[in-house]
Amino acid sequence: MDSGEQQPRRVPFLASASLLFGGVISQLAWAFVVVGVVIVVATFDRIFTPEEIPLKQLALLIFWFFPVVGLIFSHKTIRRARKRHDLLRHGRICRGELIERKPTNVSVNDAPVYRMRFRYYVAGRQYHVDAESHDVTSMEDQSTERVLFLPDNPHIAAVIDNLPGRITVSDGGTISGSAIRGVAVLVLPILA
Repeated sequence: MDSGEQQPRRVPFLASASLLFGGVISQLAWAFVVVGVVIVVATFDRIFTPEEIPLKQLALLIFWFFPVVGLIFSHKTIRRARKRHDLLRHGRICRGELIERKPTNVSVNDAPVYRMRFRYYVAGRQYHVDAESHDVTSMEDQSTERVLFLPDNPHIAAVIDNLPGRITVSDGGTISGSAIRGVAVLVLPILA
């Protein structure tokens, strides 16, 4: 191994769970899956008379809507979580400068969601990464923010302060996150 390569970081289980289950869309998706499966199982458990078979088939068709929609959204969040997991394991840290901040048409708890664009440099080349959040204070608290990028493909990047579950990466590369949030994102979809 040459001196420019880094050993992959160890990503704690609760940080991985925060990546997979953190965020409103992800939690809603998993809730749809869980609720839908419970409804389908409950429907299968009921004993139908031969006259009720068409009704049961219609009910199952309607109830399968929830887990299917949940799985579609979950698939997207799983792909995003895998990218972020790769960033945490293999990414390098650099500094990015906020160059643009625009409100989107979305709001969370009556607070507008902003799309923020950061510029960062890797080996003298300029790259950009976008981050969206309704809580922008953590991404505006310093003149430059820490950006995590893949050395093999610097286009793949994330602003560290915008990772779900309040995951942090120290300057030394140690990954940590809130244990309470990690457990919460595991339990909330189950309780849905």
